[in-house]
Formats: sequence, C-alpha cells, structure tokens
Amino acid sequence: MGFKKLMVIDPQQAGISGDMVLGALISLGANKKLVSQTIEKIPNYLKNCEKIKLEVKETTRGEIRGIRVKIKTEEKFTFRKGGELKEATEKFLDESNFSDRTKNFVLDCLLTLLKAEAKIHGSTIEDLRLHETGSADTLADILGVAVALEDLKVFEDFEVYSLPVCVGGGNIQTTHGPLSIPTPATLEILTQKKFPFKGINIEEELATPTGVSILTCLAKPTNHFPLMKGIRIGYGAGEKNFEFLPNVLRIVVGKPLNKFFEDEIYIVETNLDDVDGEVVGYLIEKLFKEGAKDVFVTPCMGKKGRPMFVVKTITSMEKMEKMVNLIFDETGTLGVRVYPCKRFILYREIQPYILNINGKTFKIKVKIAKDPTGKIIQTKPEFEDLKKIASETGKSLREIAKTVKKFIQQSS
Repeated sequence: MGFKKLMVIDPQQAGISGDMVLGALISLGANKKLVSQTIEKIPNYLKNCEKIKLEVKETTRGEIRGIRVKIKTEEKFTFRKGGELKEATEKFLDESNFSDRTKNFVLDCLLTLLKAEAKIHGSTIEDLRLHETGSADTLADILGVAVALEDLKVFEDFEVYSLPVCVGGGNIQTTHGPLSIPTPATLEILTQKKFPFKGINIEEELATPTGVSILTCLAKPTNHFPLMKGIRIGYGAGEKNFEFLPNVLRIVVGKPLNKFFEDEIYIVETNLDDVDGEVVGYLIEKLFKEGAKDVFVTPCMGKKGRPMFVVKTITSMEKMEKMVNLIFDETGTLGVRVYPCKRFILYREIQPYILNINGKTFKIKVKIAKDPTGKIIQTKPEFEDLKKIASETGKSLREIAKTVKKFIQQSS
C-alpha cells in the first residue's frame, strides 16, 4: 500500500540525540505512559541495571517550547560488552508484543551503533567494550523511540525524511580522552549510511551516536522539505540551554500535496567524442548492473564537428560515487558532471500472479504502481516473464502481453 502521510525530521539547527527524538515524538502525541512502561522493563533484561525511570516535562530552549525527556537510571558498571547489550535487546524483543517492523527497527538501530563502535575499536560486536554507549540510556532511547513510532503508526502510514544533520564542533571529553566533533562513532554511522551532515563553529556535540543511528535507520535523507501540507509539529528539547541557538529537534507531520512521492536523485553525465560504440554499450550494461536507475545515450555533434555521445545516468545519492568512478574507469573521460535533481514517483510493489494459458500454469511478476492513497495507477508485467511464456506457448509476445493484462484487470 502507499503511504498517506509524510514525516520530516529537522536536525539541521541543533543536531539530534535519542532523547530529543523521543521528546519530539511525545510532543506529536505518542503515548508517554506506554513509552514509560516499556522503558521501565529494561532492568528485567539488562544486568546491573536496578531501576530506570522516564521523566517527561515541558520546557523552553531559546524561547521555543518543547518536550524534555530525561531517563534516570540506577546501574553499576564500568563497561558493558556489545554482546551483552545485544543479548538483552533480543530477549526483550522476544517477550514483547512489538510488531515485526518495530522489532526490526530496534535491532537495526542497535546493530548500526555496535558495528560502528566495533569497527572503530577493531573489535567484534560480542567483545566490544562500551562505556558511555553501554549505559541503559542507550537501550532506553532506542526502545522508547520504537514504541513511540509504533504508537503513532509511523511504520504503517508514513514516509519519513530527514534534513542534513548538524553535528556541532570543537572537542568533547570522554573516557577515551578528548575527541573531535563529530565523535568517531557518529562520523562512522553518517559516513556508512551516506547521510549528509554539517558542522558549525561552536564547542558542542550536537549529534550523538545513538541519535544518528536512530535517524539513519528511520529516515531517507533530503536537502529540503518535500511539497506537503503541515498537520502537526513536535519539538524535542535537548539537555542544554544554549545562548546562541534554540536546542530543539523538530519533527513535522503532514500530507503530500500531490498524488506523487517526492524523491531525490543524481544525474551523472559525460561527453564522449573518442570512445567506440562497443565501449559505450559495455558501459551501459555495467552501470545498470551496479544499480543505476536509468542510463541513456544521446548522439550529437561536438567541437570541431566531431560526432559524440552524451551518456546520462540516473542514480541515488548512495550510488552516485560508484557511477562516477565507473564512468571514469571504463571511458577514460576527462570530466564527469554531477547534479542533484528532484523527481516525483509512484509507489511501486511487485506482486506475483498465477495464470493458465493453453493448459499450462505460469507464474508472472507484475509491477504495480500506486498513489499515496493506495489507488492503482498502472500495472506492468515483467518483460522476461512475458518472453518466457511466449516462447513456451508459441504465441506472439504482443498476444501474451494482452492476455496477461486482461487477467490482471479481472483479478484486481
């Protein structure tokens, strides 16, 4: 089904932390009693954690009102191993009534965090020694956010985006000594997830490892708000009250103003006037194999009357660098142009159909495109499946395509 609502997380001013996300979600209407009851169960699963309590209060940061969430813990530990935190989380989820989507989100957030820490320290997740990150606060933030998202039906009804993350600047004192901002774990997560971020000239950590692990597992990056009509705004207040900026994270909920979903892509293109057509053909195959959304070639006339090709590739931000490197490697071109582009798309899903033709049973995959209300706009059978049916039945491809489309219409 298509998504009917949009959620946009805005960490570009004051960054993001787990408690700020939780505060903003409660500000949006998440059931704080349900969140509190979930978090208070953590001591049943995490060793050396005797008690944990959630405090929720309204406050102001830079004269902007928001919800401040504080997690109070009674625990004794020097460090916890990553395996211990992972095992406690898995046991918690096994005995919970969370949906599968919520459970997957919790594990994704935790593993994103643990993998980043393990890579930095040259350890495995199981043997990784966690100090600040090993606190019950980390698990409380992730579980609290997860149950708040489930209560708001975000996993069911929303498409979630995030603006670029402000990480802060300067240095922070940790158990490992002074560390540059962003801290290694925060930087590792943002880099691995290819999430845009920026710094500002202050001596503060504005984006925490837990905050960015939650963000990158929940939202798609975007550089601007999509075209939408705002419905509600939630403000989550950070711990500190800065003089130079309001320390709040805002989350905006709204509805799209058109029947399309907004998507950000990158156009990667180059001019080729000294490359054989066979090389261009091979390049097209490789670009598609590596995940290009589309590739097309335009023949034209270049300088000094030379015939040339313009090769254009449409790709995601995550695969843009790979496409650029591939074009350089395969063509020897001296330059590649890259620019971001906005597009509107329909929600698409693949659905299998079973049909009988000439006494034979065939399985065919059909791409179904829907608008945000769930209305079917277009159906398109998989071309390779149509070819196979045409070959095995001896009928023309055109006739098979017509038969399959008629069957889909009758079945819908």
